[in-house]
Parts: sequence; C-alpha cells; structure tokens
Amino acid sequence: MLTVQLLRAAGAEALAIEPLAERRALALTLGARAAFAPGSDAVAAVVAATGGEGADAVVLCAATPSSEPVNDAMRMTRRRGRVVVVGAVGLGVERADFYRKEIDLRMSCSYGPGRYDAAYEERGQDYPFGHVRWTERRNLAAFLSLVASGAVRPAPLVSGVFPIAEAPNAFERLVSGDPPAIGVVLDYGPPEGPEGAKLAARAAAPPPRLSFARGPAVRIALIGAGSFGQSVYLPLIADSSEASLRAVVAAHGHNAARLARLYHADYAAADIREALDDPQVDAVVIATRHHLHAEMAVAALQAGKHVLLEKPIALSREEARAVAEAARAAGVVCTVGHNRRYAPATLALRRALDTRQGPLAAVYRINAGPLPPDHWVHDPAQGGGRIVGEMCHFFDLMQGLVRRSARLVACRALPADGRAVRHRDNVATTLAFDDGSVAQLLYVAVGHAALAKERLELFWDGRAAVLDDFERLSVYGDPEAGWAGDQDKGQKEQFARFLQAVRGEPAELLTIGEALGAAELCFDAEDALSGRKSEDVGR
Repeated sequence: MLTVQLLRAAGAEALAIEPLAERRALALTLGARAAFAPGSDAVAAVVAATGGEGADAVVLCAATPSSEPVNDAMRMTRRRGRVVVVGAVGLGVERADFYRKEIDLRMSCSYGPGRYDAAYEERGQDYPFGHVRWTERRNLAAFLSLVASGAVRPAPLVSGVFPIAEAPNAFERLVSGDPPAIGVVLDYGPPEGPEGAKLAARAAAPPPRLSFARGPAVRIALIGAGSFGQSVYLPLIADSSEASLRAVVAAHGHNAARLARLYHADYAAADIREALDDPQVDAVVIATRHHLHAEMAVAALQAGKHVLLEKPIALSREEARAVAEAARAAGVVCTVGHNRRYAPATLALRRALDTRQGPLAAVYRINAGPLPPDHWVHDPAQGGGRIVGEMCHFFDLMQGLVRRSARLVACRALPADGRAVRHRDNVATTLAFDDGSVAQLLYVAVGHAALAKERLELFWDGRAAVLDDFERLSVYGDPEAGWAGDQDKGQKEQFARFLQAVRGEPAELLTIGEALGAAELCFDAEDALSGRKSEDVGR
C-alpha cells in the first residue's frame, strides 16, 4: 500500500495485485488505477491494461516461499522491463520469459545505500551527494517529506493501536492474520505517573560526587550490551551479592530494554548521560566497542562514577593519557579489564615469584587465531587492530608478574600476503625491565585452532614455571606451588576486587597508571612496525 502511494507521488500509474478483496478496495482509494487478484487472470489483466505491452516495472512486496509471484511478474513485464524484489519470495525463476524479454531483475536490500556499512551507520560518514543521490538517510527524509505533504498517508494502513505492554499481542495479530492486519501502532504513552516523575527528576539531578561509603550493594550501570557484556559482566553482576544492576545502556534501545528485563535492572537507556546523571548509579562498567572507551571513561570519571573500563583503555596514546589524568583528578576507583592478573593460576605464580632474587626470562606464546577480514576489530577507527585491542592483555600480565614497568626493545611482524596473513595479526616483541628481566611475546593468528591459546614459560633463580592456558600451572623446583583447575582467566576475581575497592575496602587492584603502561607498550609496537621509531623504543 505504501508502494502504490509512492508510485502515484512519483507520477507513475500503479496497478495493484492483492489476494484480499478489502485490500484491493483500499489500494484503489490510495491511488491505484486498478486492482486484481493474483494468478493467470492478473497477468492477462496487466498486459491488457498496458495496451498489450506489459508493465514497465513490477515491484514484488509479497512474502511467500512460492516462486509463482516472481514468474508471474516476468510474464506481465514488457520486453526489457524491470522486476524488483522487495519482499521475501521464492526465486525459482523460469528462464523463458526472463531470457526472451531480457528482463532486468533487481533485489532491494533494506533501506538503501549505507545499510550494513558501519562507517555510514555508526560513524556518520556520509556518501557524496553527487555520487550517491539516494542513501538510506536521504530515502527516509524524502519519505517523511511525502508524508508531511499528504502525498503518502500511512494512517489508512493502521489496523490497530496497542499499548507497548501488549506488544506481543500486536505482533501475534500481524503474524496470525486473524483478523487480517496491514500494520499496527505501538503506543508508549506519555511519561506520566511515578515513572514519569522519576525520569524527570533524574534528568534534572546534577552530576554527583560520590563517596566510598555505600550500602549493601554497589549500584552498577553496564554501558555496552554486546557479546562480552552479556556473556561476562551481566552474569557477574547477577551472581554477586555485593552488586545490583541499576541500568543497562546500549546504542540499540530495544537490546538494552530486553537485557534490563532479563537481569532485573531498574531501567534501560540508549544514552550514557542518563546513567551518568543518575545519583543512584555508583559505578559504571564500560564494555562498548573500543573507539568509545576513552570518551565514555572520561565522561564517567568527570561525573564522579567509579569505572571498570574494558580493555583497551583507548585507541591512541593521547586518549589513554587523558583517561589516566581524568582518573587521577576524579579521585574515584578506575581500573581496566586486564583480568589475567587475577586468574587463580596467575595468583599462584605470583606467590611462587615472591622470593625471586634475580631477573627472570619469559616466553609467552599466544595462538590467537584469525578474525574475519571485515571484523570491526581490524578497523583502525573502531577496533584499533589486534595489537592495541588484545596484546595489551599480555603486556600487562608480564608487567604484573615482573612487578616492574617494561620498555619495548624489539618488534617484528609477518609480512602480509593479502589473504591469510595480516600484518598486525602476527607479531613478535621483546620487552626489557629495569631489574634486568626480559620477556619475548609471540602473538599469532596463522596457527591451528587445536593448539591451546596461551602458554607462558618463566625461568628464574634455578626454577621454572609453565602456565598452560590458565588451566594448569607447573612450578619446577617447587611442585607445591602449582595449580590446576577449570580454565579461569580472572574476570570474577577482578570484579570482586573492584566492588571491594568501590566500597572503600582494601583490595589489590590494577592502577590506572599500570594500565597506561601496558597501553603505551601497544602504541610503541604500532610505532615500531610503522617505522615511526627505532627498534629500541623505550621511553
């Protein structure tokens, strides 16, 4: 019905084909010149209505697994005409008419150019007007203009209005077709009553400066509800008696609302400011995509919130230093999600290293595996690449075990081959520490998935230790110092210590300065591979 109106607005004559008689009548009132029931009679009717030539174009808006609509469209289209598939129909196209008439068959993919392009949809990079006249945004703007002028009228298509609480019933009516419905409206209603007052008060409240004295649970807002936030942080919050979920904030509001209901949060939001301006939010966990980390962390710190920031701290040296400075100025708890420090195997290894007298030597192999070429982590503007996005974990772990800051003294990468090998995915680095310790880290994506992801070997004072993928620690020279268990990379322990620190209790927690040190090593590695510094890039 919208297509009929759009065709009329564009100056075209529209012929409608619809199985339901009441909808055919509606099509006529909306501007169709004629309306027919589907089938062979419709093909003949369209050919007759076009002087025996056939339609210039047929737009298929049907939803059926049958290929009959697309083949009927071929039969009723003129020679060298066009068939456009908008709906989900079967595409078992019969060759005869398609070939004989040289018909142009086109697929309509969603809203127009820009759809499924992250640079356009998420980062606001528009296409040049002169080269791409009709983008997703321009299509929608033109449609709204037609609605405003009255050329397109959505109101006759509304089969019912449902309160948002009855949304399942509304969708059931659409799916069941009993009674037949074209479209429904979901009414959220005005923000009245206690909830409306709560929203108004929250918007008017000034950003608080929080103290460390809290009640029985730390009230948390989760910022970012992607796969990591859902698989790690939401279960951690739900399982902790020391935390409560105040809010879920995500760019896609429907996803935030779904998770807020599932995990019994007080509310969901699409704007981080709503959580930052909420005096009942004590702390935020930021688990968004990487490019948002620094900006959101600084905003949260300036609002007086305690911050657990997923790695990486930032995508640039300047941003990382800005986060560290904001954390120092705010005087609140701020740490970064380098969870391997808190793994049971790591804690056992640190205890074994407590009596270390001389320097240690370490070899750390990370069999990371490949990511798809179009994965967002590879995008320098959004993910920052795998050195910044993931190697920070391993740099931090080495600094935590040596208990010294490191400097990068060598960095090499496999040359890219344009296929399986990406330049920044396969990197060998050497770290030097001021106590004489050295560590070699090999991060590879060209290995085999059957090999465990991580293996760390350390040598010191006549002893040696091997940490196998956070499932087993063997200490040679002190067997009692070993550890074995289910794989545990420390997220639960880190979260527990974060909550302790927020409550003002003693807790050994990664400092923002230590996190900055790991980030600086990543940026040093990027600089070395880009030729911006010599190999000895120690600061």
